[in-house]
Amino acid sequence: MAEQGGDSTIEHASERFEASLSSLTEEDRRLLKAFVLVSIFTLGLGVLYALLLVLVKGGFLSLESTLAYTILTLHGTTVFYYWLYFVQVAVVMVFVLVYTDGVDELVWRNLAWAGFGLMSAGFLIDQIAPWMGAVITYTGLAPLSDGMPGADWFYVGYVLLGLGLLCVSIPCIATPIKAKLDGKVESWSSITFAATLWAALLTVTSFAALNVFGRTALWALEGGGPMDFDYMIAYHVMFHNMHYLPLLSTVLVWYALAEVTTGVKSIFSDRLSKVFFAFYLVVLPPTFLYHMFLDPTISALMKTVASTLAMFISIPTIMVFVIILVSLEASARVSEGRQGLFAWMRDLPWGNPAFSSIAAACVCAAAGGVLANILIQVKFAALLSDTFAIPAYFHFFTVGTISLTFIGLLMYVIPILYGRQLWNPKLMAQLPWALTVGVYLFGVSGIAAGYLGSPRRTLAPEYDLHASIPLLNALVGLGGIIMAIVLLLFVYGLVRTLRSGEEAGVGEVTANLPTVRWEPAEPGAVKAPTATIVMFVALAALFALTWLTFSMVGDLPG
Repeated sequence: MAEQGGDSTIEHASERFEASLSSLTEEDRRLLKAFVLVSIFTLGLGVLYALLLVLVKGGFLSLESTLAYTILTLHGTTVFYYWLYFVQVAVVMVFVLVYTDGVDELVWRNLAWAGFGLMSAGFLIDQIAPWMGAVITYTGLAPLSDGMPGADWFYVGYVLLGLGLLCVSIPCIATPIKAKLDGKVESWSSITFAATLWAALLTVTSFAALNVFGRTALWALEGGGPMDFDYMIAYHVMFHNMHYLPLLSTVLVWYALAEVTTGVKSIFSDRLSKVFFAFYLVVLPPTFLYHMFLDPTISALMKTVASTLAMFISIPTIMVFVIILVSLEASARVSEGRQGLFAWMRDLPWGNPAFSSIAAACVCAAAGGVLANILIQVKFAALLSDTFAIPAYFHFFTVGTISLTFIGLLMYVIPILYGRQLWNPKLMAQLPWALTVGVYLFGVSGIAAGYLGSPRRTLAPEYDLHASIPLLNALVGLGGIIMAIVLLLFVYGLVRTLRSGEEAGVGEVTANLPTVRWEPAEPGAVKAPTATIVMFVALAALFALTWLTFSMVGDLPG
């Protein structure tokens, strides 16, 4: 739903994106290719680690405990810190370069290259350190790491990542600002605004990462011992932003791909979209304390405040989703498509793998959002925070929502950058739904196992005491295997595209990705009740879940 001006038919919407991305300078294209290639590699490697873990969790494979923790550390580090941030940098660079009028090239490109080098060096070090003995999961818990071989290098890798992210965020901010200062653009599009906001938040987060990991690296290099700061507080200040930045960029991709695949922009004002994107700034920083509900040094009042504020985090995501859904439905109805209550949805471009990706991502986000309301209840933390319910829940977001959304955009970006059509788009359009099946099987089974006491951060079966847990773990393993296979197929399809996809000229590269031709509606021109129905259902589920949650925690002490 980018505001790029001109004719807004679907033909021009998709072709304009392709033409803009194709017209980038060769230097910018080379930089984008570097980030895209490494992001694909980190995704594939992280999934291979995950496949080993789910085979063990499901009881299909046995690993010695230290080796299992090594793989667990490598999986979390590779996927969360490297796949998600290499691909996000690529996404934000694409949006800044394509959706900002008057931008000819990335400002301070050499600084972005330096960031790429630092991030890559950090990635290599953090692949080696766990094999040296730094088996401390991706959180790098200190002082637990005191005396562990390789722990100092593990933190050095994170320091290089923080420096790299700082270096790449600055050009992403400077590029649209320069265009505005030079008078080449009067007002940023919603997408430029949100991308610049993301880069600004990344800058702050990078300093937070350098604070916690820089100090911890020095502590480890000096031999460990007592620490002169609270690692967990410093870590969660940084981590809170690091795990919500992907959500901001995810809804930004939804916003953009909705227009690219249907030609429909937001039917509401550009300012309204910017307000909801900016709302992330309001709700994000003060809510990090909900990660520390079990910390006895945090007062009960602060925990209650954090729990209350955390409920507002979902508001900007929900509102952007509503803007997209209302705009699509209204435009479908004025375009004389099917007119039943939900029949208009049948006209959506389901054969387009990018659209299928964001649609399936919304289905996963719905479950993740509902479950999140359990986890932010402060009195419930003691029961669930150290159980497998937590990783089961957040895979609805990290895999089913965020990773799938980024893959959806890559199915446009990679063909355009390499001038080759996407490999087997019919198969690629079905994969998001297969991934969703795996995510739900993994998530629901894992949450049930967590409720019965199955612990997190361990794969040892002797801790699973309830009789039903082995069966649930087998289902977790099956769901994880499905997720891994589908994600590896995505990786194969993307690599196959850039290596041997059918060559095509500008304007033809995305011709094999089906779209629809809808005329944008005017606000109030037609009734669009679907979003209202969805919100009523969501509110009903929220009230029911809240009642259930409080009924479960009402008798707990404290």
